Amino acid sequence: MKAYQISAEQIAAVTAALFLEVLSTEFSRQVGAIARAGWTPAAPLGDGGLDLAPEEQSACLARAGAFFGAPDLFEKRAPGAFGDVIGAIGARIAAGLVSFRFTAAGGHGRDFNHPADRIFGEAAALANLLYGRRRIVSLVAPHSLLGFSLSVLAPNLLGLPSIDARTIAPEELQKALSFGDAVIATPSLWRYLLAQGVKAPDNAMAVTFGEALSPELSAEIRKAGYGAQREIYGSTESGLVGWRDTPSDPFALFEFWRRNGGGRADGLHELGERPPLSPRRPSRRRRADRRRQRLSRGDRRAHRRASGRRRVHGLAVAPRGRHRPACRDDHDGERRRQRIPRPVDRRLVPGAPPAP
Repeated sequence: MKAYQISAEQIAAVTAALFLEVLSTEFSRQVGAIARAGWTPAAPLGDGGLDLAPEEQSACLARAGAFFGAPDLFEKRAPGAFGDVIGAIGARIAAGLVSFRFTAAGGHGRDFNHPADRIFGEAAALANLLYGRRRIVSLVAPHSLLGFSLSVLAPNLLGLPSIDARTIAPEELQKALSFGDAVIATPSLWRYLLAQGVKAPDNAMAVTFGEALSPELSAEIRKAGYGAQREIYGSTESGLVGWRDTPSDPFALFEFWRRNGGGRADGLHELGERPPLSPRRPSRRRRADRRRQRLSRGDRRAHRRASGRRRVHGLAVAPRGRHRPACRDDHDGERRRQRIPRPVDRRLVPGAPPAP
């Protein structure tokens, strides 16, 4: 399907972002906007083009191939121009994508592989949140997991044009925005846009991720005309997790996650199990502390009344012989009450050892 294809322009933008990341993190080299504008398909990778040294070429090509699930793509034959890199990756995508590899922000060597079908499924969930938009205007790099899904895959699934506005000045961006746009930026970038006086056109949406969106910043974004807001939560390791419209609301889990009642969220993706958000189950004391924090004073009183507990010298005491009700969460989210069974009457159980 055309919706699951990635155009040559999008491949070039992702590959250039990967190259810039490698040059910055591994070689401490910064490439200016003017030099980046010369990275055309006809530009050679070496002198007179991208000006990459042999070791820089090897590192950049390895990172680009690994991103699209083919770490050995350029081992046998090294491309001569930037357009050759784009063509080789495009042929790999046409043959069938198996996985994507994303690198955590600021983490050296922290790479995470995700099945390609899972990433496309998560992009479809994002496309549902962006439904009704006319264009996607992105101010984020397209090589992170969320940046790639929001600025490349989701627009392709919706059949919408995606505009890379990272190099556009605020004044030009203000003129370029139009009715029905969805503007994607991190909270730090939103602060910059608001400081530069960028206002929203009619029926525009603000999409943010990467940092916590404060209520104050959310209010400023709404004052600028962005009535609709979407805050996306996810990570390079766990993928897409949840979303919300305002900072005061809790995050709603996407359909491929569920709460298991133990303070964690487990993945329900058909293609495999996701790692839990909490790597270890908390101790019994820690779970009790969390429960007391969640219960208000009135809820604790109601809980003591339901369990038959009474306050005696400041302690919650349960009457002897009374069952303590316990609650558990079913998979469908309903709470069912079950009673803890009575102790075994050893006189009625043949062969039971005597009580100590």
